Amino acid sequence: MQKKLFAFLSILCACAVLCGCGAAVKSESVALAQELELCATNTSCLTGLAFKNGEGKNLRPMAIAVDNVRAALPQRGLSGAQIVYEALQSGGVTRLLAVYDDYSLLPETGPVTQMSGQFMRLALPLDSLCLSTDITTSADALVTEYARGNMYINGSFETSALALDSDRNAATDISRCWFTNGALLSMAAEQYELEPLSDENTRKMAFNFVKKGERLLDEDARRVKIRFSGYTNTVLEYSPIRKKYYKSQFDAFQLDENTNGALSFDNVLVLFGDIISSDDETAFDFAAGGDGYYFYGGKYEPVTWSKNSDDAPLLFQNKDGAALINKGTTYVALVDKTKQEHFKISA
Repeated sequence: MQKKLFAFLSILCACAVLCGCGAAVKSESVALAQELELCATNTSCLTGLAFKNGEGKNLRPMAIAVDNVRAALPQRGLSGAQIVYEALQSGGVTRLLAVYDDYSLLPETGPVTQMSGQFMRLALPLDSLCLSTDITTSADALVTEYARGNMYINGSFETSALALDSDRNAATDISRCWFTNGALLSMAAEQYELEPLSDENTRKMAFNFVKKGERLLDEDARRVKIRFSGYTNTVLEYSPIRKKYYKSQFDAFQLDENTNGALSFDNVLVLFGDIISSDDETAFDFAAGGDGYYFYGGKYEPVTWSKNSDDAPLLFQNKDGAALINKGTTYVALVDKTKQEHFKISA
């Protein structure tokens, strides 16, 4: 496949004195008194924004597990995701779960990787279709328990949704060379008899979004540094010109090879919690609930988060008990609370 030259992305970001922002994560689950609103017609359930053409297709979102080790870079298609989750995996690496409104329009996306139980727990409340190259034991158990076999594509067996990048495979392991796109996913959805349409009477927003401009946060946050492990650090820098947070890792902007641009987001959520290890995966403990931080527009405030069952949504509120997520794209970091001492915010 044709390779595109990387173009360095310059953004204006002011960085001041670094300050640690440690907050003790709650050890008991916090049941937040919220219910997600129904998703309005012609509106993205993932961003809260109206579809640009005004004609929402009522498709289920598509959640794709994406490799995030150095050898998997550069990735493709992530700049088109409406939500990106990042979480620790075994060995200190992270993987991404990229969620899209309309899989039929996806450009080349990947490299696609294994689906973990923690990612399946994020996909379930979104009522999304899922794609991965393989699946862990815990994720497979969730597919069975919640009868999602007609909403999940396991690339180990259902291979039509994936294509091998043979050029990339000449330089790296084949496990990091599988990609997908809208045409492949549309064909796979028909071939494997998936259920691509959601019920417009029951589908809900990914978050309880506030009205535009309603949330004005008080504390400055131009730069956010997250340590997932000794291998993976993530930095998000706010551009006051573009009004986005730009993501870096491995001391460089995280680029989308399709666009040569750095990944950027309107909203950033950093959630701290316990990490649980099993024989086949390392996972974030959603059952405990906890604390975190919400970033938007160069500002931030502390949040409390909760997820009360495997198929329950992630809920957030500020110290006043109010919903706080602004409309737009969102990056969510699920971070081991033992790494919180390394978490830094710069004004």
